[in-house]
Amino acid sequence: MMDGQKANAGPVPRWLVILAGGYLIYLFILLGISAAFLIPLVKTSARTPPTPSVTVSSTPQILVHAPLDKSSIRYEDFSSDVRDWNLAYLRGKIETINNRLILQSYAPGWPAVGQNQLFIPAGSLYYVQADFMTDVDADQPYGLVFGRDNELDTFYLFEILPRLQQFAFYKYTPGTWETLVPFSGAEMKPYPQANTLSAYFDKGQIELYINGNRATSYTDQRPYLSVGVGAFAADPSYRLIVSDFFAYSEK
Repeated sequence: MMDGQKANAGPVPRWLVILAGGYLIYLFILLGISAAFLIPLVKTSARTPPTPSVTVSSTPQILVHAPLDKSSIRYEDFSSDVRDWNLAYLRGKIETINNRLILQSYAPGWPAVGQNQLFIPAGSLYYVQADFMTDVDADQPYGLVFGRDNELDTFYLFEILPRLQQFAFYKYTPGTWETLVPFSGAEMKPYPQANTLSAYFDKGQIELYINGNRATSYTDQRPYLSVGVGAFAADPSYRLIVSDFFAYSEK
């Protein structure tokens, strides 16, 4: 029976055999090309480790008025205790946490002033710069202290209020605030970002900067000649966080 079925089926057409053979040859060629292409890729992938992701961090630097003599620059990264930093008044707290200076007032209506009288030597020209931020979206100002004389209790205050994009400049003598530049508008980074405040002092010629951009300038005919520096927190509603403190002075 099987032999009869084979005989009745007849021979396979020649063109079909040729077509099948050609198709098989085509498959072999295709497989060869694929193998030649894929094997090097597999080997390369096995040899070459993935490219690691790189986190780029900014390097603290003086933004304006960099001195020619770089050795005169003092830099505080608050990597250890407060050392020569202390409170000008007793109604507050000053400490270092995670490479930051933390300053807070303890009494409503009484600001906290953190100071360092020994940061730079006395000079008729000096520059001071630091980064300032708060732990909450503060609705009270804070800022940079310079020209501080601890014995006379005098200083300049460059303060900002990022929530309102405002700054002001004052001169303090015991019991008296003299407004040198009233609250004015300037671009600054909103909470929770830090703002870099800078002051350049040259024999009473004062330039104030926010994030490297000049906010204002002022000429004081009766300038404070001390070079104490520091920070100012207006009230207990926030903690002031200060980092990357730079300064230098020249005779």
